Amino acid sequence: MERGQTGYELPQIILTREGNTHQVVDGQQRLVTLCLLYAALRDTVLNGKDSITEVQQRLVIGGYNKPEVNRFLLRKSENEVFDRILSEPGSQDYVQSLLKKKTKLPAPISSMVTNYSKLCSLLKDRDRDLIDNLYAFLNDHVYLIITIPESTRIARRLCMSQGKGKNTEPIDELKGMVIFGGIEEEDMQNKCLEQWHQLEESVGRPILNDACLLMAQAELKERVKRDEETDKLEDFWKRYSKNFNNQSQDNEEVMQPGMQFFREVVEPGAKALRDGTIYQGQILGSADQSLRFIHDAATISTAKEIEIAGLHALRYGKRYDKALLHTLERNALLFATTGVKLRERCDRVFKLVDAIEHGTNEISRLDLTPEEVDLIVTSLDETLWGATGPKKKSVKAILQLMNAKILAEKSQAAVQAPKIDIEHILPQKPHSNSTWKVDWTTEELADWTHRLGNLCLLNPTRNSAVGNYNFVKKSPLLGDMPYPLTSQIAINFKTWTPADVERQHDHLLSLAKRTFSL
Repeated sequence: MERGQTGYELPQIILTREGNTHQVVDGQQRLVTLCLLYAALRDTVLNGKDSITEVQQRLVIGGYNKPEVNRFLLRKSENEVFDRILSEPGSQDYVQSLLKKKTKLPAPISSMVTNYSKLCSLLKDRDRDLIDNLYAFLNDHVYLIITIPESTRIARRLCMSQGKGKNTEPIDELKGMVIFGGIEEEDMQNKCLEQWHQLEESVGRPILNDACLLMAQAELKERVKRDEETDKLEDFWKRYSKNFNNQSQDNEEVMQPGMQFFREVVEPGAKALRDGTIYQGQILGSADQSLRFIHDAATISTAKEIEIAGLHALRYGKRYDKALLHTLERNALLFATTGVKLRERCDRVFKLVDAIEHGTNEISRLDLTPEEVDLIVTSLDETLWGATGPKKKSVKAILQLMNAKILAEKSQAAVQAPKIDIEHILPQKPHSNSTWKVDWTTEELADWTHRLGNLCLLNPTRNSAVGNYNFVKKSPLLGDMPYPLTSQIAINFKTWTPADVERQHDHLLSLAKRTFSL
């Protein structure tokens, strides 16, 4: 106004229709600030009944035998104060009484009353002509561009296109849909929000996010691409709320779809994913070993879809269904070792999901074919597992399962380490003057360095310590490892020649066949 602008356009306000009202998707802070500014003008500098009435007509609708309501409403817990400021001229004393309270105000209310008080202080000391010009400028030259898309999905994308919500994760969007779109009573909204945050703290944000995405894929029977995550979570929630059936036996509260979705889907799903992958060093039974392997395999890009079926099994109480878990375990191995194409992986996983849901006898038909077993065995035998990061992930998951089964047979606790490395016993790059160069030809080095028989599990601190040592010096360090397949190398071998590696390779192949019933 001071720069002589003839008009000022506020950033776009995005709304969505809900019955006879509109919900603000983006722009609430601008609208609240405008309302507070008009209220401050009304309460400090505008004189005369006509001016005050004019302001009130901008803030409140109704009258003429109709109840007056604010044009813009906040949540119930915040709207009581907001309504008082907007609907009752002369609110300074009320606001000051709130600010003087010894009890701490909730953050949204504190911000609201503080801003209103500051606006009143700024306005009352201004020149009268300036105030009149400001009031006229607000009325005649400040514009709001309102956009009302056809759906919340389009509204959300508009916000994203403006660079807003970049740090908002899909799980945050789902939380808003479920709590504020699926629960009417504000007290229950707050209760569900508190329980959601407690769950997030208990299981961890990544597990909560992953669990919801996995469950959405199982429910929708389709793979969710990264740029579709929020939309598919919305579809997941809408499908549930559409089929919602209030079967609550709790007489003290009427269950609403948002609360029931949280209790029946989000909370048990997240806890199942957590409990299916974290064991706190306990002895792993066969079911837990399978679930752990399924989770580990799902960290591999060519096998991540298998955890959709794994979590579905947990949600449907199939933790101890040996036939099902064995089938899932073997399919995870197939995905991790043979490079099954994405479409084929998804097709098989969603058939597994159907079998889990309906308790059909199709599980055995979804197990490996003889041809697939041959592919796995050939891959285990010939693949250079230690050559690349993805290959190392695959062989690490396989070796961890084989080690866990050996420990369980001895009634020993599973090894829980924050990080486990793959060690090449024959170093990847032996020094030119080392004994490795004496005992091994160039062809033998190329053939065996990255294959299964030359690999073992090792803790990262020991991995760096072992380095390029010769076998005599490396052997005691291997013997101290808590992984039986690693420590046994120090017991069973005095040298590490090509013949030794081939013997270990054949042993691991035989053990893998027994572990996975190949």
